[in-house]
Amino acid sequence: MYSISMKDNESKIKKREESKEIFKNFIEVTVKDENLSETVVIKNFCEAYGLSYSTFIRWYIRGENINAKSEAQINKALAECFGSCVCHLIKSVDREILNILTQPKSKITIETSWSNDVELEKLKDVFEHQISLIEEINKAISISRNIKKDLSAANQLSHYKSLTESCINIGKSFEEYQFNLYAAKVPYFTVEKMAPEFSENEVYLLIIAFEEKPQPSVIFVPNFKKIQ
Repeated sequence: MYSISMKDNESKIKKREESKEIFKNFIEVTVKDENLSETVVIKNFCEAYGLSYSTFIRWYIRGENINAKSEAQINKALAECFGSCVCHLIKSVDREILNILTQPKSKITIETSWSNDVELEKLKDVFEHQISLIEEINKAISISRNIKKDLSAANQLSHYKSLTESCINIGKSFEEYQFNLYAAKVPYFTVEKMAPEFSENEVYLLIIAFEEKPQPSVIFVPNFKKIQ
C-alpha cells in the first residue's frame, strides 16, 4: 500500500532536487557575470548565510543525507536568496507550453517585457501582439483545465488534441511576431512563502519578450497575484 510517509518522502526528495537545480542555475549565472569560480561562489553563499561549507558540499556536490537542522538552514538560505526566477530562453515554444499544461498540478503566471529602443508605432504593435498571445495562452490554459482523470479515453484524447493544436498556434504566433519565450518553474519555497494557497501546485513563470537580442536567461520576480 502506498503510505502517507512514502508520499512525504518522495515530496522531500523532489524538493531537494529542485533546490539543487536552482542553486546550480545561480552558480552558472554568477560564474558568468562575475567571473568567479564555482568554489568561490559556494563559499561566498555559505559565508553570507552562516552555513557550514563542508556540510553544504556534502548536500550539494556529494548528494549525501545531512541532518534535518542543517537542511532546514540551507532551505531557509535558499528561500531568502532566491525570491526571483532564472528564466531560460525556450527554443521550442509550443512543446514547452504543452509540457507545462499537461502537468495536472501546474499553474501559470504570465509577464511581458519589451525593448524601448523602437519607434512608438512599432511599440504599439508589440503591445497588441502581446495581448493577443496572452489571450491564446489563456485559451490553452482553459482547455487544459478540462482534462479530467475520470473522462473517457476518447474525451481525454479530444481535449489533448485541442490543447496540442492550441500550443502549435501559440508557437506560430511567437514566430510571426518575432517574440521570445522565457520560462522557469517558480521555486517551491518562494511559492510556500508568497502564495501558500498554491503550495501544492507547480507554478511556472512565462515571459513574452520582445527584444533585439535574446539572452540565454533573464532574472524576473514573479507576480503571485497573476497566478492562474
